[in-house]
Amino acid sequence: MKLTADLVKIEVKNVSAVSDPSLKGYGAMRDHCHDFTASFVGGKVYGLIGECGSGGWTLSYILAGRNMHEYQGEINFNGKILSKTDLAELGWYIGEGINKKRRFTFGKPSIIKQLKSGQNDQIDRLIERFQLSPSRLDRNIEMISNERWNASAAIGLAHGKLVFGYPWLNPGLINTYLYERIKLINEILKEAGAIVLLPTSRLDVIQGLVDETIEIIHPDEKIIRNV
Repeated sequence: MKLTADLVKIEVKNVSAVSDPSLKGYGAMRDHCHDFTASFVGGKVYGLIGECGSGGWTLSYILAGRNMHEYQGEINFNGKILSKTDLAELGWYIGEGINKKRRFTFGKPSIIKQLKSGQNDQIDRLIERFQLSPSRLDRNIEMISNERWNASAAIGLAHGKLVFGYPWLNPGLINTYLYERIKLINEILKEAGAIVLLPTSRLDVIQGLVDETIEIIHPDEKIIRNV
């Protein structure tokens, strides 16, 4: 399937899945998404509000193209049903780079190589906009602490991704270390017309970071608000 950024709309219909989403150096969790239905449009950031394990991380994981296990339900992109392969082509998991299946960090391509393997004509602009440190561009993405979030999003944009999913983020981590980074990342991705999903457990910590929230209170009950 050829993907286009002219119009980005994802419709998730009655999706249920059990997964074990993770991020190297961050953590992992058994998470259950149950009968989830929602629509997402490009140029917006969505906060998925629920405790870790309630389904937000799984949904973000699936739409970021990272969950290769089976799921029930249907996911449409601009009216066309997506396969797991399509999702992997369309989505990007913020916090990781390419070649994520390699066991050891040694030998993985550097940040600059990953950027250049995408759309080379915008590399300097991406480095500037995402505030990437020139001295860290030759490092592996897993070895640069919190700047990995910026670098990961930049790599995904360089490769033309249209849906960006964060892992489930602890509210304390957002408050203490990541708020300004996430704000910058989300602003750039919105300008690019991407869909951004940010799962966490508290509304108050993502004020100013998202455009709309979906509260996962119970597997069969969701509340949608504009913020």
